[in-house]
Amino acid sequence: MYEEKYNRAGVFVVFIIFITLALLTGFIHPLITAFLIPIIIWSTLKFAKEEKARVLHHNMVVQTRIPQKAQLVTFVDGHSSLVSSMKHYVWCDNAFLFIFPGEYPKSYYKSDVSKMELVRVPLVDIEYYTIHGDFYTETTVSGGDSGGVSGTGAVVGSVLGSAMGGKTVGAAGAVIGSRKKINAVKSEMVLHDTRVTTLFYNDAGETRSLKFGYEDYDTFYRLLPDKSFETHVFRHMNGGAITKESH
Repeated sequence: MYEEKYNRAGVFVVFIIFITLALLTGFIHPLITAFLIPIIIWSTLKFAKEEKARVLHHNMVVQTRIPQKAQLVTFVDGHSSLVSSMKHYVWCDNAFLFIFPGEYPKSYYKSDVSKMELVRVPLVDIEYYTIHGDFYTETTVSGGDSGGVSGTGAVVGSVLGSAMGGKTVGAAGAVIGSRKKINAVKSEMVLHDTRVTTLFYNDAGETRSLKFGYEDYDTFYRLLPDKSFETHVFRHMNGGAITKESH
C-alpha cells in the first residue's frame, strides 16, 4: 500500500515540475497559465495534507507492530477509534483480539488520523459473532404508456403539427401525427443487501457490538472459531440452558 503512495508522490512531483517550467518559459498560453495556477496551488496543498496524514498513519502502523498474520476486514460501525467503511487489520493472541485501521481517513486531516487507536478486546469478553441483516431483490417496472390518440389531435383535423413538419395532410394525418409515443416496458431488479458481521462483547457489564462487512465472517471464523454464534448456542445447550442475546 505504501509503495503505491510513494509512486503517486513521485508522479505528482514530476508533473508539478513540468508544469512550472512550462509556465516560466512561456510554453503555455497566458490565459491557460491563469487557469492552471489556482489548480496547481490547490493540488499542491491537497497533496501536502494527504502526505502528512499518510506519514502519520505509517508511523502509527510501525509503532503498533502489526504482525504478518494480520487479516484485513472492512469496519462498518461500533467504535470511535476505527474508521467506517475502510479496511482494518485484525489479529489475536492468547488474550486479545486486536483491531487497527489499515488505511487513513480520506479527509486527510491530521486530527482525524490522530483519533485512530489500537482497539483491544479481551477474548474472554467476546460473547459471539454472527451475521445480521437482510438480502433480497426488488423488481421495479416502468414505461408501457397507452399511447392512445390525443383528444386535441382529433379535433384539429387538418393540422398535423411539428411531428410532420407543419404540413396540412387532412384529418387522418392529424390523428396519426398526434399519437403519443409508446414507451417500452422496462423492468429493473434492485438488490438490497444490508448484511453485516456483528461481533458482540462485554464491556463493564454492558453488551456492545462491532460491525464488519458481511464477507468478513469467514475471517473471524478462522481467527475465533470457538466464538461463532453456533458454538455459543451449543455451549449453552450443553450447560443446560440457551442464552439468547438481544440483537
